[in-house]
Amino acid sequence: DFILSALEQFPALKPLTLFLKFFLVSRELNETYTGGVGSYLLQLMIISYFQMNPARSLDLSLGSLLLGFFELYGKHFNYETVGINVTGHGSYYLKRQSNFYNPERPYLLSVQNPLDEFHDVGSNSWAIVKIRKAFQWAAFTLTNSSVLNSNWEENGDSLISRLLFIDE
Repeated sequence: DFILSALEQFPALKPLTLFLKFFLVSRELNETYTGGVGSYLLQLMIISYFQMNPARSLDLSLGSLLLGFFELYGKHFNYETVGINVTGHGSYYLKRQSNFYNPERPYLLSVQNPLDEFHDVGSNSWAIVKIRKAFQWAAFTLTNSSVLNSNWEENGDSLISRLLFIDE
């Protein structure tokens, strides 16, 4: 199985998936039928992040991996022109040169299914603009000096808890 193999290759895949899944669930951005990013698509995004940043995949700090993921998909990834392919060592492709380009929705995330090259796993992610903004906000929250210098620790909070909406 592709995901089981990736879990062996990238030990941080499981904890990042669990945290990011909860991050998306807490914002109601995790269901594919509402345009969100489901578990399989999320895992493919994380795998691509590791493949395209091999030095990061060896980093044992989950915090730096999480920040790098938020920065990539919240600030740097060009959703309109680039798609993701995780087969082999991973690559990006130009969406306009693939069968996955949607001229009515060029902003959609495009991820080629490694088990079926003719299926775009991201084609139903029509809420990706909201998801990208959530990732961008998380990257900002983790790097903003005013947030880092605030008294979050004195309040019994952790910096990571600021990213999650937890009902008490």
